[in-house]
Amino acid sequence: MGRPKKEVVEYFPHFVSSGKTLFILEQTYGNDGYAFWFKVLELLGHTDGHYYDCNNTPSWRFLLAKTNVDEKKAVGILDMLVELDAIDKELWNKRVIWSENFVKNLAPVYSNRKSKLPKRPIIGSENYSTDEFLPVETQQNTIINEFLPEKLRKNVVSTVENSQSKVKKVKNQDVLLQVKKLRQRYSKEDLSIIDTYLDTLRWTRKNGKIADSVILSIYQEWEKFSISKVIYALKVYINNPKYHDKRENYCYGIMRNATSDTQEQQPKYNFI
Repeated sequence: MGRPKKEVVEYFPHFVSSGKTLFILEQTYGNDGYAFWFKVLELLGHTDGHYYDCNNTPSWRFLLAKTNVDEKKAVGILDMLVELDAIDKELWNKRVIWSENFVKNLAPVYSNRKSKLPKRPIIGSENYSTDEFLPVETQQNTIINEFLPEKLRKNVVSTVENSQSKVKKVKNQDVLLQVKKLRQRYSKEDLSIIDTYLDTLRWTRKNGKIADSVILSIYQEWEKFSISKVIYALKVYINNPKYHDKRENYCYGIMRNATSDTQEQQPKYNFI
């Protein structure tokens, strides 16, 4: 079975003489408009198939972080790009960014590869959900709610919560100490990649946060693999926005399947 052909590029043409798109963006949004468009083009160039799906929260958050604009301005610029025929209107209505002209300008790259240009994506009606599990009522709460008089519940709940808070604080301190110890395994450069990965991973949660206990379990799982495999898997994840709605188990799979050959093929860390 042949190796799948890559549909990403390391560069794209940046013409010295800018056209109407850049002129109008700059007139309307200043340097934010100029920078936003070229950062989007960088993202399209680095994303497999050269289209970017904004439907899941992690990918959308990543786009906002990369372009350094707020959500309102990002939507405004993208809507304007539709009006200027710079991106596909039908696909943007489905929150997918695709630029036909951008892909056509890559024709020399794909000609050298003896490959066909990526085609306009066909987007189905699949919906993605990153909702957390709903909280489950504990036996303790059931007892308080069902068997205690209403006027006593508040005091009991308050006492229980204060006790649980103290226990939780002690446990959190222990967890953080364990995480700190596990981080000593990695170099300063490795830790920079790890922190970027965890910051991206948190958007797979509805509230944008990962519990300390979960972070500890992630570090503990990484102990099963060599450092090179861990860092390789994190680079693959970070450098491919299409994976940013995947949870930590996805990276575990990359680590398990990584070989010496695949690690050598991985490009240098490039968090665009």
